[in-house]
Amino acid sequence: MQTLLNLIQAMDARVYSWLSQFHGGWFLDRLVSHIEANTLFKTGLLIAGYCYFWFRKRPGQQHRRNAIVTIFVGTIVGLAITRIAATIAPFRVRPMYATNLQQHALSLPPISNFVDWSSWPCDHAAYLGALAYGLGRLSRRLMVPAMTFFALWICVPRMYLGIHYASDILMGTAIGLASVWAALRIEEVQEFVVRPLMSFMEAKPQLFYGAAYIVLFEMTTLFADIQQPVHALLGTVSTSKGHHHIALEVGMVAFASVSVGGVIFRRIIRRHQAALNAGTMRNPGSAVSTWMKSFVSG
Repeated sequence: MQTLLNLIQAMDARVYSWLSQFHGGWFLDRLVSHIEANTLFKTGLLIAGYCYFWFRKRPGQQHRRNAIVTIFVGTIVGLAITRIAATIAPFRVRPMYATNLQQHALSLPPISNFVDWSSWPCDHAAYLGALAYGLGRLSRRLMVPAMTFFALWICVPRMYLGIHYASDILMGTAIGLASVWAALRIEEVQEFVVRPLMSFMEAKPQLFYGAAYIVLFEMTTLFADIQQPVHALLGTVSTSKGHHHIALEVGMVAFASVSVGGVIFRRIIRRHQAALNAGTMRNPGSAVSTWMKSFVSG
C-alpha cells in the first residue's frame, strides 16, 4: 500500500511539475485563472443543459425529468461524500503550497483561500463531473463532449493553478460518477425522493419551481451563499484534536437525518397509495395536501 501511495505521489509531482513549466506568462496565467473562477461558462452551461432537457417537448419527457431529479440527488450525495472524506482523511497540502515540489511561480498572487483545506479528494471534480456525466446519461451524443469539456475546461485549470493534484481530480471524479450511477440504479431513490417531488410539482407547480429556482441558483454558483458557514464548520472539525470523532458524529447525524427522512417518505407514499387503491383520491392535484394531513394525523 505504501509503495502504491508513493507511486501516486510521484506521478502527481511529475504532472504538476510539467504543467508548472508554463507558469509565469502574464496572459496564460490570467486566462486559466479566469476560466477556473468563471461559473457562468462552467456550472452555468451544465445547469442550462438540464433546463433544456427538462422543458424539451419530446416523447419520454416524464422519464427524463425523473432522471434529472435522480442525477441531482446523486450529485449532492457525491459532493457530501467527498467533503466528509476530505475531513476524515489525512491532510494533504495543495501543490501550490508544497515547498518540496519543483515548480515555477505564477505571475499571479498566490491564492490563500485553500491553505487550510485538504487537497484530497477534489469536491469540485466530484460535483461538476457528476453533472457532466449526468448530461451524458440524458443524451448519449453528449457524453463525449460533456466529459471532454469537464476534463479540459474544469480539471486542467485547477491542476495548472496548483489547486489540486491529478489523483485528487481522479478520485473526486470517480466519487461523483459512481454516486450518479448508483442513484440511477437504486429503486429507493425513485420511491422515496423522485416520485414524491414529481407529485409535488404536479400539485403545486408554483411552489416547486420557486424552490427549484433557488436550488439551481445555488448549484450554479457552487453554493457560494452557504459555502462559507459549511467551510467554517468543517474547518473547526478538521483542526480539532478529536476531529475524527467529531467527523464521525457529523456523519452519524447526517445518516440519522436521511433515515428519518426515508421513513417519512415511506409513510407518505404508503398512505397515498392506499388512498389511490381505495378510490378516495380522485384529484391528483390534492396529493400533497392529502399526504400531509395523513402524516400529521398519524
